[in-house]
Amino acid sequence: MKKLSILFVIAVLATTQNAQAQKVEDFGYFDHLGAAVSVGVIDGLGIDVAAPIGNYVHVRAGVSWMPTITPSIKSLEEGFTYEYGKKDPVTGKRPENTLKAEVSAGWINGKLLFDVYPFRNVAFRITAGFYAGTSALVKAHNTSPVKLQGEGFILGNTSEQKYVYPDDNENIKIEARVNAFKPYVGIGYGYAVPKSRVNVGFDLGVMFWGTPSGWIYAKDLDADEDKWMEVKKSLYDETIIDQTNNETDRGIYDGLTIASKFKVAPILNIRVGFRIF
Repeated sequence: MKKLSILFVIAVLATTQNAQAQKVEDFGYFDHLGAAVSVGVIDGLGIDVAAPIGNYVHVRAGVSWMPTITPSIKSLEEGFTYEYGKKDPVTGKRPENTLKAEVSAGWINGKLLFDVYPFRNVAFRITAGFYAGTSALVKAHNTSPVKLQGEGFILGNTSEQKYVYPDDNENIKIEARVNAFKPYVGIGYGYAVPKSRVNVGFDLGVMFWGTPSGWIYAKDLDADEDKWMEVKKSLYDETIIDQTNNETDRGIYDGLTIASKFKVAPILNIRVGFRIF
């Protein structure tokens, strides 16, 4: 009886192992297709399609976008003060104007990602690829008149400073930009092409979008034309800013300093995948 019990257990285990082995699916080259929707940090909403390249690699191609939002920034809605024009010969000061502005943020990127599964039949993956698309992440434009005279709007406070006027429509536009091409590396869980009808996975990684930079669209007096100009940190000297205590220049310098530190963006998303065939 004891021997029969042992044989029965062995038979059950063998059957179970055989059934599990039969569930192991071999992927060929682009012989299956999956699709997915995702939502995450930085990359926003997304859709993609995926196909296997053998048993250990899947490739994904799709689009991710962050819907345009217009945040309520009280300091810009109420206005900020800047200096413009020539200095008064008596007081030695430049005129000031309070300018109101509106800010919006949003972007869209195409993506091509390769998922490598180091362990057969384990959904852990290492991902590498790239995002490509929007470079202007944040945009701002004036909502009140830009008052200028004489030399125009002063961009920078060193010997390299430029003087600009509003464009032909009396507007000045500002953008915070990153690279249009953004390499990506990360890890995740879940098969890009599900082995069942539906699965849920996630991605955790970083997007290398380069050093953010500031750009301004206005009339360049030197070229006498409306164009985009980069606002370089070299235009602002910290020593001069500290000595003059100019709040506008201090704010621009600090903003460029902080932005220059964010050369990568974290990516964290949840992905729901569907097996098409």
